[in-house]
Amino acid sequence: TTYHGPTSAHFEGDEPPGIEVDGQMVAPPKATWRETLVASAAIERQRERLNHNSRNYEYDGWDPELVMHLLNIHWNRQHHNLLLIYRPLFMRDMARKGPYFSKLLLNAILFAASKFSPRTDIRKAPDKPSTAGWQFRQRIRDLLGEALEQSAIPTIQALITVASSLFAIGEAKSTAWLYSGVAFRMIVDLGLHVDREDLVKRGQISVEDLEVRRRVFWGAFIFDKVHSMYLGRPVTLQEAECQVPIELFDNLEELEQWTPVEQGNHIDSDYPMPKHPGATTYSVTSFSAHCGLNVILNRILNHIYANTTFGNANSVQLGTKDYSQILEDISGDLDAWVGVTETSIRYEPWRTPEPATLTRIPAPSVLSISCMFHLLLILLNRPFITRGHLLDYRVAAGCLRTCILAAIRLSCIIQHYCTAFTIRRAPYFISYCAYVACTILVRVVRHVPEEVPDGSALWDGLALLREFLRNSQRTNAGVTRANFVLEKLIQRCGID
Repeated sequence: TTYHGPTSAHFEGDEPPGIEVDGQMVAPPKATWRETLVASAAIERQRERLNHNSRNYEYDGWDPELVMHLLNIHWNRQHHNLLLIYRPLFMRDMARKGPYFSKLLLNAILFAASKFSPRTDIRKAPDKPSTAGWQFRQRIRDLLGEALEQSAIPTIQALITVASSLFAIGEAKSTAWLYSGVAFRMIVDLGLHVDREDLVKRGQISVEDLEVRRRVFWGAFIFDKVHSMYLGRPVTLQEAECQVPIELFDNLEELEQWTPVEQGNHIDSDYPMPKHPGATTYSVTSFSAHCGLNVILNRILNHIYANTTFGNANSVQLGTKDYSQILEDISGDLDAWVGVTETSIRYEPWRTPEPATLTRIPAPSVLSISCMFHLLLILLNRPFITRGHLLDYRVAAGCLRTCILAAIRLSCIIQHYCTAFTIRRAPYFISYCAYVACTILVRVVRHVPEEVPDGSALWDGLALLREFLRNSQRTNAGVTRANFVLEKLIQRCGID
């Protein structure tokens, strides 16, 4: 079904949703929806091994064991960051050839997971993990033409999954931008930006359909903001134009135990054994918190980094008072986010004198939430440092202190990530956080001798993040350009 708004000749007025009882509209029992989805998801999870052993799945001609190896990597890694692909329905329809599976989406997942596999037989250059999955990428090209003729949820999921990986490995960044742009158009075409809980109440779609729609929309919303942040470009899916609540019903994965080694994977010198013993995923809670942070990132990109505000001398500039109000309002948004975020996903090792043991370090998806929060603090406050002459000096000084503290805390989180999970497993997002933190520390350390109080923390943090960026290029070749820019900045600042 395609979406048409009130100005369209295709638009038909909606009937009021719900069930009428004694002349009043009664809301549907959402607890029942949750129970239905969780029960169904649990059954589908049990069927996965059975379907694989019986070779009921559509493998698109690839070796079944290779496909399951890469799917296990995906469900263990990328899946928890976006929840873009609803596992129960994808795996169900992979066996049934149903509507939430496509060969294009399968190959997109295989391509994205390949760079985290130690298998050299899927690499174009055996010693370069960033070349992994080339055969799946070729298959994607073969399938894409027909898929673009009509909007479909699996096509949206495939385009965003491929775009994310293309950007991270540093290849075809324009292609990644175009793929995601098509996906966002399809989202509007299918009306995923408008919540259709009313259709469930009328029996026109199932609660499973609603769950998929919400996951796809919010996964795409997050990717849109993060991708725009990486490239310094305007966002596409604007908060003000979207009407989808941050509410998922299936929470089966919430309390699952996450393990750092994917099922069936092997360990070698290129893919070392993580020291982390595993942790609770808090999958839905983390995703919901991530959605909230990206709503705030949307505001930061629009109000701070858009061409009509900071950084464009030819545009109409806001007044000093407006700048201060923007800073105050978005800072308040971040404070409010902290206030409603569950303590189970707030990783703040600096608030306790206890050492950060491996058992206290949470799953990577939870660490990413903490990284994103401190990244947003820097992105919000950094422009007010370089343009401090536009504001009260005390505002600029306060922004500088916020940025320094956030950068030091990012270095702490990333150090814990590497200790627990190894650099080899770090996604591009962690590398980007390291880069942004470095841009702050580089500008500060040249004025702070290592011997002064807190000076060593600045220098140590910079050294750690710089080394992390150098080593992360092996998995995420897209970091190469960031490293080049950082090294030039270090030279300009005269730092040895």
